[in-house]
Amino acid sequence: MEENNLDEVVGTIMKKIEKNKKELKKLNMMILGKTGVGKSTLINNMFSEPIATTGVGRPVTREIHKYEVENFPLTIYDTPGLELGGNNSMESLLNEVVQVIKDGISTEDINNAIHCILYCVSTANARFEDAEKEFINNFLVKTSDFKVPVIIVLTKSYSDDDAMALKQAIENENLAISGIIPVVAADYKINGVLVREAYGLDILTEMISNVIPEALQETFTSIQKVNIKMKIKRANTIVGVSAAASVGLCAIPIPLSDAALLVPEQIGMLVGITTAFGLPVEKSTLAAIIS
Repeated sequence: MEENNLDEVVGTIMKKIEKNKKELKKLNMMILGKTGVGKSTLINNMFSEPIATTGVGRPVTREIHKYEVENFPLTIYDTPGLELGGNNSMESLLNEVVQVIKDGISTEDINNAIHCILYCVSTANARFEDAEKEFINNFLVKTSDFKVPVIIVLTKSYSDDDAMALKQAIENENLAISGIIPVVAADYKINGVLVREAYGLDILTEMISNVIPEALQETFTSIQKVNIKMKIKRANTIVGVSAAASVGLCAIPIPLSDAALLVPEQIGMLVGITTAFGLPVEKSTLAAIIS
């Protein structure tokens, strides 16, 4: 491929990658739980941008903050801590959570709706309080028409036995939730010595993918960073679709060069794969791949 043509194709791909990223639907998640359960650690280790620490937060209610990072299709609605009394009481927080969900649904825009709620319980605390069970039950009743999925995340699950015991205890409550996932969001160390490696985030992302709308699958695959199999699966699908389209074009006898027809298919494939893996691509890298 001549240098001028190569530069033109690279430029086209770069523009399409940026356009594709900007057009991704926005995933909106709400994360709840008592103070100290590790909500920020969970979010920062799940996504490719540390949104819980570097995102710009603004209050949307007295107790709920909305965190976003510019040009990153994710919004996290976070609470300062689900407590049993005071300013962050169960009742007041429940009312505000329900209102935020109603407000998003009422816009009839998928970019504004809450798509999934993560309710965090620390396994290290070894208990699921009655007040928390009541909060979740009341929430499920008040939002039953909206069908927002709730996943309970057992954070700080350093002990498998403790995690399984707590999971069983919560399962016995027969809550209408999507699932219960034990995790250790980041390697756990004491005095610089590794005690427990991180685990469970890949399983959590798989469950989130199963409960969010189809229109958000491309977004979630791109921005999550822990489930490589999910990214590879989507990339394989993109390659398969592109290959099938290219074969169809090649089967048609055309007196001109097929290359001009194949290039759009190849461009679409490169753009789709790049988006799926959520990786920044340099011009020189694309030029090498195309060559």
